[in-house]
Amino acid sequence: GLRQGDPLSPYLFILCAEVFSGLQVKAQQDNQIHGISLARGAPEITRLFYADDSLIFCRVNRDEARTLVQVFDDYQRASGQLINLEKC
Repeated sequence: GLRQGDPLSPYLFILCAEVFSGLQVKAQQDNQIHGISLARGAPEITRLFYADDSLIFCRVNRDEARTLVQVFDDYQRASGQLINLEKC
C-alpha cells in the first residue's frame, strides 16, 4: 500500500474508481440497478466520486441491494481492496 500523502495516491484512486465504475455501468446496462434523474429526460446518475469518497444511488429494494453487494464483492476480488460495508 501507499502511505498517506504519497503523490501516487490520487492516481491509484482514479484507477480503482474506474474499475468500480465499470462494474456499476455493467449492472446498470443489464438493468440490475437504476440511478436517479434530476429532471425528466435527464440521464440516470448511479454514482458520484469525490477525492476519497463515493456516493452510490439506486432504488430501495432487495434486488438492487443484492446487485450492489455483488458489485462490491466483484470489486474486492478484482482489486484486493476491502470495502467497509459498515459505512454503507
